Amino acid sequence: MLADIKKESTNKQTGVIFLEVHQSNNAAINLYKSFGFKEIGVRKKYYKNEDALVLRLINRKKSTL
Repeated sequence: MLADIKKESTNKQTGVIFLEVHQSNNAAINLYKSFGFKEIGVRKKYYKNEDALVLRLINRKKSTL
């Protein structure tokens, strides 16, 4: 699914994808990082009992960032 999203981002020239994930969800964080996502921040109290990590993927082929 992530590969499809990344491909669609390239096709639509999106450039940047953001996501939030439970700070304790190490399996998901590692998966996202394996696709090139980088941690860029924390959203305090995003979930009922936990903060969220904010991750970003820059599609270097299309992004001007």
